[in-house]
Order: sequence, then structure tokens, then C-alpha cells
Amino acid sequence: MSKHVMVSAMLSVALVMTVAAPVAAQSVRFEPEQLAALKWRQIGPASQGGRVTDIEALPSRPSTIYLGAASGGVYKSVNHGTTWDAVFDGEATLSIGDIAVSRSHPDHVWVGTGEANNRNSSPWGEGVYRSTDGGTTWQLMGLEETRHIGKVLIHP
Repeated sequence: MSKHVMVSAMLSVALVMTVAAPVAAQSVRFEPEQLAALKWRQIGPASQGGRVTDIEALPSRPSTIYLGAASGGVYKSVNHGTTWDAVFDGEATLSIGDIAVSRSHPDHVWVGTGEANNRNSSPWGEGVYRSTDGGTTWQLMGLEETRHIGKVLIHP
């Protein structure tokens, strides 16, 4: 399963959960030929994973969005969220607490690792990372022993 499919599914579920009104249950019957073209695929975790800890975008670049997952790393979309690419898979941890994008330098992205609402399904973080090229490469900047970073602020 591609990671952009998993993130799209997580966002879809989150949006449906926040905007859907309760609906009375209805019985629907499908004929086998109606289902023949459908293929089974995994759309995401079924238990404790899949939590999104942060979504960041700038008004000056609305097509570029960064998403932090509690135990799944950082994803980036450059087409308003239509597709997503994992941009943090090469680092020592995938537990994300917060993301900050610089308004004055939109390619400067900071990531605090270690989900602040930690639970048994997410590991500790490893500090704060910085990218100066929009998430292509990352540099560990410090705070390795903090374990959980729930907020990153950038001075204007």
C-alpha cells in the first residue's frame, strides 16, 4: 500500500467524522456484477495507529501541505492534498509531535519528534529536525533527550 493512499484515507475518515450528520441505517444490496470491477486494498490501520498530529500549510503556498503522523512520519503534498509523499522516512524516528513551516522562508520546515499524546503504539522522539529544502533532506538540530515535542514555534 502506498503511503499517500493511507494518508488520503486517514484524512477522508477525519473529514467524514467531523462533518457527517447521523444517518438512519439503510439496507443496500449489490449484485455480483456491480462489484466485479472493485479490488480489495488495505486503506489504513484498524486499531491504534493512523493518528494525525499536525497539518501545516502557508497562505502564500496553499498547494503545499505537510502532515505529521503520530507514529508514521511526515508527508508532503504539493497539489492541495490530492497525493502525498513520505518525506521523513530516512530519520531515526517516525513519531511526530509537531511541524512548523517558516512564513519568511517557506522551504524551511521544522519537525518536533515524539508525539505529545503518547500511547503504547508510538515510540519516543529523537529531538527537533530542520529541513531547508522543503523536506528533501533533514538535519537533527538538538533536544534529543526530550522524547516528546508537542509544539514547535518559529520566530518570524
